[in-house]
Amino acid sequence: MRAILPVTTFFAGVASTLLLVGAPPAEARGCPPSVNLPRTGSVLAKVNKVRITQARLDAHIAQLRPEAADRIVAPGTAELIDTFVVDELFYQRAAAARLHREPAVQLAMSFAARAVLSDTLIERMVEAQATEAALRSWYEAHRAEFSVPQLKVSHILVTEEAPALDLLEQLRARSDFAALARERSRDNASVAKGGKLGWIEEKKVIPEFWQGCVEAPTGVLSGPIRTRFGYHIVLVEDRREETPFDEAIPRIKAKLRRELVEQYTAQLKAEAEIVIAGG
Repeated sequence: MRAILPVTTFFAGVASTLLLVGAPPAEARGCPPSVNLPRTGSVLAKVNKVRITQARLDAHIAQLRPEAADRIVAPGTAELIDTFVVDELFYQRAAAARLHREPAVQLAMSFAARAVLSDTLIERMVEAQATEAALRSWYEAHRAEFSVPQLKVSHILVTEEAPALDLLEQLRARSDFAALARERSRDNASVAKGGKLGWIEEKKVIPEFWQGCVEAPTGVLSGPIRTRFGYHIVLVEDRREETPFDEAIPRIKAKLRRELVEQYTAQLKAEAEIVIAGG
């Protein structure tokens, strides 16, 4: 579904009005009904006697895409509940201000409802057609796209050559690579992962780093490789000539989805009677 703007974005423009209005429970003041919000399960919080339940929280997370759900859940349960509390406070204050009776707001809610219906139709169409067989077929038809040499690399980045040489000596003396990476590496993207970059390919890294990794023997500490970022101690763990199907699935799904939506759009247009004024 379409990304929903944070609730604070919508209410920023009406905050001054809302602050002047009392905020008793929304349902008690003739607010827009929330009859479809789950009310069962354990009560996580109450906001002016309105219950926020575990079922409501679970239902909200379930309707999000995985990446969005992960971002919401990641901060922890306490922060997540607080987000729902704040959302309920804004909702109650908006209802008390009778915002849902304003024509412009009603129009916006109508457009939002249409968007939800349209997006649900699209998602169900894609889900029905993006089967594993369809994904595999797409992979085979675009095999060249995934047939790119790749290296599985870990590295430690420092800003000066002398510390890099010192690190190389420590590592060759059996020091733990991941531990030293967490302690000494200046690469914020990989430091928490013990220096692991995962699978890299030429077009996604700077040329001198790629060339140095290509020349490094597999399984042997190498470097330092000098780049504009500093000096890299590298460990090339493995090599391969293409991305396997299982790892390519997220990319395939995204590209197949675009194709399916384009095809479905064309189909609906062909089946419909469309008259463009002045056309």
